[in-house]
Amino acid sequence: MSLSGWAPWLIDQTEPDAEAFTTYTRQFSVLLPAGRRRPREISEWLAWLPSRQALRACPLCIATSMPPYPYQLLWLLSLTLSCPAHGCLLEPRAKAASYFSDWERKPPTPRPVSVTALAMDSRTWQAMTTGSVDLPRRQVHAGIWFRLIRTIIDELGATLSECRTTAGRLIKCFWKEAGYPQRLGPRSWQPHEGYPLDVQLRTLEVTATAIHLLERKVLIGQGTDAALFLPDDATSGEQAGQ
Repeated sequence: MSLSGWAPWLIDQTEPDAEAFTTYTRQFSVLLPAGRRRPREISEWLAWLPSRQALRACPLCIATSMPPYPYQLLWLLSLTLSCPAHGCLLEPRAKAASYFSDWERKPPTPRPVSVTALAMDSRTWQAMTTGSVDLPRRQVHAGIWFRLIRTIIDELGATLSECRTTAGRLIKCFWKEAGYPQRLGPRSWQPHEGYPLDVQLRTLEVTATAIHLLERKVLIGQGTDAALFLPDDATSGEQAGQ
C-alpha cells in the first residue's frame, strides 16, 4: 500500500542514507564487470522514487473501475512502463492520482507495449504480488529482482571512465538495439530517479531490451550475475532444434 511497507524488499530503508545507493546498486553486476562502477554517495536517495513527481496510470484499469478509482504504487515509481494486466503503456497524468474527471470526459487511447517491456514488467508485477520472480535458470526473491534491474539501469548509464573499450562498446550495443544511436540524457551523471520522466522511460525500455538480448544470448553480459539471464541447457537445446 505504501513505499515504507516494501522495505527491505523494494527499498532497503525509508530514511535516506549517503551509502544507500552504492549498497543497492553495487551488490550485483550484469552488463559490466564487477567493480567497474565506482561507489557513489548520494545524501537524498531512495530506490525507484522519482525526485520529480511523475504521475502515471493505466487507462484500462481506470476505464473498467468505478469512482473512487484505484491507484497502484507501481504507477508512481520509475520502475515499470506498462500495465501487465492489460498490456498497455501507463499514460502520464497532469492531476492528482485520485482525480480522474478529465479521463472520464476524454479517456486516453490505450497504447500497446512492446513484447520486451511487457515481459520485464510482468516479472516486476510477479515480484510485487508473489514475492519471487522466475528467471531462466532459477526462481529468485523479489528483492533480488528489483536490485538486478536497478543494477542494469545503472550500468546502462555508466560514465565513459567506467565502461572503456569492450565494455563501452557493449553498452552502446544495448542502446542501439533498443533503437537509440547513443545514450540519451543530461551530460552530467545523476541517478535514474533524478532524470526527467522521458529519460527514465527510455532507460527502462533499453533495460527490457537488454534482458531480452541476454536471455537469447544475442549479447553476453560481462558481470558475474549475467548468467542468471542465460537460458538453461535444456531450454537452449530445444530452441536450437526448432
